Amino acid sequence: MAQVPWWHGGQGAWAPCLLVRQGRCILYFVADGQIGQAVAPGPAGPFRAVQEPFIARGDYDCLPIDPSVFVDDDDVPYLLWGNGRSYMGRLSPDGLCLEEGSVRSAVPDNFREAITVCRRGDTYYASWSENDTRDPSYRVRWSSAPSLDGPWTAPQVLIKADHAKGILATGHHCITRVPGRDDWIVAYHRFAKDGRGDGCHREIVFAPLDFDDDGAMVQVRPQVGSYWYPAQELVTP
Repeated sequence: MAQVPWWHGGQGAWAPCLLVRQGRCILYFVADGQIGQAVAPGPAGPFRAVQEPFIARGDYDCLPIDPSVFVDDDDVPYLLWGNGRSYMGRLSPDGLCLEEGSVRSAVPDNFREAITVCRRGDTYYASWSENDTRDPSYRVRWSSAPSLDGPWTAPQVLIKADHAKGILATGHHCITRVPGRDDWIVAYHRFAKDGRGDGCHREIVFAPLDFDDDGAMVQVRPQVGSYWYPAQELVTP
């Protein structure tokens, strides 16, 4: 807390994401319901926080939380964020500011928070959480489009609770591709299964993310415990 000049402990801190640009690591994070920025020479730090919030409360028509980074195939970086309304803006080449006039907003379906974008081939996938993180029905939906400008397909469920297994509140995720392969992994959090699970006591899990022949994301079926591809399969040939 002492390392972030504008934060005095209000509302806690959460939801970091990292962008590597021009030999530096840029950390975007939430504190006091605002998005901050810190810069370091490498992922181990030391990180130095910018003196003011990168996106402050009141800058846009949303609660500015849950940042995520998307870097397109042309190496252009974007920052996404929002609660109640989603926003996306193109970052400068060094990642230190949003380019003027690039910010756009939308409310996809029953959007709540945690908007993120990934690209597979010529298709863009947007995914987000709906309902409240303390709600057992907290879950993830997705939509796809041929470009960031759309048109976007009708939203589909990507991850949802499995009450029979006691798996609840499956939301706020991120998606990554195994380098050099068309294999994908999704990480998300849910109520912890230690007898006190709720929106503040969570566990993080990983799962394979598959696609149908037509490019649609296959709904993830939550399992007890965390699972992913065997380690030897993650090694790029």
